[in-house]
Amino acid sequence: MKRPRKRRVTPQFSQQTHERINKRKRARRRQAKRRLIVFAILCSILIVVAYTAPFFRISKIDIIGASDHTFTQLQTYADRLVGKNINWYATKKIEDTLETIPYVKQVIVTRHFPNRMKFNIKEDSAYSYIFHDNALIYVNSAGRVLEFTPWHTPVGAELLGITNAQTSPGLDFTTQDNIQLEEYKQIVDICAQYSITPTIINLADSNNIIVKLGNLDVVLGTIDGLNEKIILYNDIKAQIGDKVRGALDVSSGTKGYFHEYV
Repeated sequence: MKRPRKRRVTPQFSQQTHERINKRKRARRRQAKRRLIVFAILCSILIVVAYTAPFFRISKIDIIGASDHTFTQLQTYADRLVGKNINWYATKKIEDTLETIPYVKQVIVTRHFPNRMKFNIKEDSAYSYIFHDNALIYVNSAGRVLEFTPWHTPVGAELLGITNAQTSPGLDFTTQDNIQLEEYKQIVDICAQYSITPTIINLADSNNIIVKLGNLDVVLGTIDGLNEKIILYNDIKAQIGDKVRGALDVSSGTKGYFHEYV
């Protein structure tokens, strides 16, 4: 069997081959550059159209889930956006701005191209109130002031013993005493955990916190061991029933002392 003869490559042939290969590479690079330039031009045109075309101007904003507490403020903000380009505004920035409005707990903003937006509102509610200067300070479950309003029929638990009460919506209910704020949050959390609704929360003395639960004035003592104290409260309440009025001291967390009101 004959072996195939090897083709002899002359230096001149090798040089011509390399030149053809390099020429093709240069042609491909030029073509890639042209495509990149065309792509950049198209992107620039699309950006200009997206931010200047009249059909991207906001014509309507739907506000979903708002009540009388928040609708007016939300509508005022929405009116300022109508007529502006829908692409100018980041939805996260709008959400952060609207969530500073009292009674607005959460906002989800969606864009519906080409020219509509929607605000989905989850409202907050008053968990407690503070009597202050013949008016009411409404406070949410996180301790934030929702409203400072002239006196009317209050809603929620009465919050007693608050030092340096804050009246400005959006701020914590106390301006200086962070201990009271932390005590309040822990009491709210534990009540929610055990589906308990207090009617009075007295934080006047951090060593002798009292919470009114149903017909019982429950003495918690300090905030330490709150979970064990609420479990003890539930056990004793199951024994004495719901109709009995009195004071129940569960401050030890291990043993309760009940005194019935006559």
